[in-house]
Amino acid sequence: MSAAAGRSAVVTGANRADGIGLALVRELRARGCAPVVGTYRDPATSAALLELAATDADVLATELDVTSEPSIEAFAGWCSERLGSIGLLVNNAGLGSVDGSIVTAPLEDLEEQLQVHGLGMLRVTRALLPQMGRGSVALSISSSLGSIADMNEGSTYYAPAKALQNALTKQLAATVRRDGIVAFSACPGWVATSMGSPAAPLTPEESARQLADLALGAGPEDSGTFRSINGDVIAW
Repeated sequence: MSAAAGRSAVVTGANRADGIGLALVRELRARGCAPVVGTYRDPATSAALLELAATDADVLATELDVTSEPSIEAFAGWCSERLGSIGLLVNNAGLGSVDGSIVTAPLEDLEEQLQVHGLGMLRVTRALLPQMGRGSVALSISSSLGSIADMNEGSTYYAPAKALQNALTKQLAATVRRDGIVAFSACPGWVATSMGSPAAPLTPEESARQLADLALGAGPEDSGTFRSINGDVIAW
C-alpha cells in the first residue's frame, strides 16, 4: 500500500487551469489520496477544478480566501465535517510579483503579498491544526526567490513575502514537531504557468509529481527545512 492511500489532503490555491495547485490535486488523487480538497477564491476562474470535482467523488472543491478570517473559519468547519482528519496540507495559494521597484511600488502591494503568502499560510495552518495529528505534513509552496541568501532586486515584494512565509514555516515546524507533525517549505521549480513563463522548463504536472514525492515522503528530518524540487536544501 502506498503512503498516500486513504490519506486526505488539502491544497489551497487550486483554481488555475494551468497552475501547480490543480496539478497537485490531480497527482495526489492519482496516488491514492482521498479525499483531496482543492480551494478556489473565485468560481468564475475555477472551471477546471469544479469540473474535476464533478467527475471524481473523491475530489472536493470549496471556496477559500486566505486573507479573510471568516472565510478561513468557515473553511475549517467545512473540513471538520467532511474530512475528519487531514494527512497533508499544501499551502499553495499565491500571487505573482508586482510592477515597479521596491523604492517606487505602492506599499499596499507589499501588504497584499504578505497577507497572501505569509499570514495566509499561517492562518490556514493554524485553523486546520486541530484536524492534523502525528504523521501529518504541512507543506508551504515557496520559491527560491524567497532565499535571503540569494535575494537581489526584482520580484518586487514577492521575494520578501516568500521569505516571511519561509520564516513562519520554520518557526511553525519547531512548534508542531513535538506533536509529530512535519512542516517544511519547498520550491516548485520554474514552472510554465500563467504566473511563471512559457519559457519555463517544467510543466505543472512535472512539478506536481516531484512536490508529491517530497510531501508524501516527508519525515522528521524534513521538519523546518527549505527544499528544492529535487529535495536539496536551499539556503535561507
